[in-house]
Amino acid sequence: MEEAMSTDLIITTTEANLLTLETTVTRGVIGFIVTFVGAIISVFAAAAILVDKKLRQKPPTAFMINLLLCISLFNAYTASRCVIRLFLEVSENLKIPSNILSYILAQVHKHSICAIAFNRVLAMTYPFIYKRLMQPRWVAVCLVLIWIYSALLWLSLYTGVYGTVKYDKQLMLLTLGSDTGNIIHMFLAIGFPLLFTATCYIIMYR
Repeated sequence: MEEAMSTDLIITTTEANLLTLETTVTRGVIGFIVTFVGAIISVFAAAAILVDKKLRQKPPTAFMINLLLCISLFNAYTASRCVIRLFLEVSENLKIPSNILSYILAQVHKHSICAIAFNRVLAMTYPFIYKRLMQPRWVAVCLVLIWIYSALLWLSLYTGVYGTVKYDKQLMLLTLGSDTGNIIHMFLAIGFPLLFTATCYIIMYR
């Protein structure tokens, strides 16, 4: 009886391990294909914009190029992580910083969308102010601030202000020990950019 139970346990464990391995490989392959294609498309889109001389000379175009750049970097980085997961076991100490870098690139993408939406509202409502502000120096400062703020927003997790940051193996995401801290940070990272962009488009099409 005990031998039969032990045999069943071994078989069940083996099947579970095979299922986990199969799931990991499937996720890795699909993730690599999707992100690799996304990176290529983003690069071609940026190249198409830069080929146009008129668009290339306009300072606001820099926001669109920045948007496509961060998408390309995010997809390329995610594709490389998918490949690494298939062949190597990543250390727990590296999973948190590697995820944070991915989140920073995604955050730059969100803030770039916010900047583009704000520029359109400004161009429609206050065209004179828009023309005055859309100078190369001002645009460069805005882009630098977008990258700095996006990086600080996620690097601040290391300070413990929002709670202890941990890596969830099942979700393959970072989680925070404090529910309140998690809500606050998610609002700053996702909620506020979404509300800001939605408000801009409501103003444009009201």
